[in-house]
Amino acid sequence: MNKEIAVLENYNGEIASFSEPGLVKVYTKQDKEWKIKDEIIFSIYKITDVNLIRERIIKMVESLGQCKIFVGRKIGGIPYSILERFEVNSWEITGRPDEFLDHVMEKEEDEERKLLESSPKSQDKYVCEPVKIGQEGRYFLDLVKVQQQNPNITTKQILVPFFKNQTFSELVISCSHVPKWFENGLDNFNLKADAQIEEKGRFKVTVKYKIC
Repeated sequence: MNKEIAVLENYNGEIASFSEPGLVKVYTKQDKEWKIKDEIIFSIYKITDVNLIRERIIKMVESLGQCKIFVGRKIGGIPYSILERFEVNSWEITGRPDEFLDHVMEKEEDEERKLLESSPKSQDKYVCEPVKIGQEGRYFLDLVKVQQQNPNITTKQILVPFFKNQTFSELVISCSHVPKWFENGLDNFNLKADAQIEEKGRFKVTVKYKIC
């Protein structure tokens, strides 16, 4: 797991909410110590235009790069939905960063271990796993159907075990949008994705191994 945590802070170095002025600091763990990797200038304090609020939050989240953990004193509404869409895990905590960074990272690593150990085989294989099609090594997944029938399952729960354990030449995914974690997460498996827009607003995403 990438050991980075983004924290929304006020000017006193305490955890802030989105309704107060502050900035986002990205912490990274190096040699058992947390250090500030980046500072992102960000504030929606006193902004009432919903479109501008959404625009600034999206820009901030995009600036997080590979950091997929976000901490604030209060996270809800628009901020929560945007973080969720970009598959960034959010935490509501009070205090100062040095009081909780290790705890948050330990909990996140525990969840990742459970995710990698879990397998969708205990559920309907057709619904939850990519199915083999045609030529050897080719697979297909209707992600829209999967998430309609299993609304609580995430794209990571479906695909990470597959990428980790299955050898394949090509995986074609039919989906309503390209999972945001593909942007950086596929690199961990030496994979790349090519997306094409199809009818009815769907995407055809083809995942293959990178050619070294």
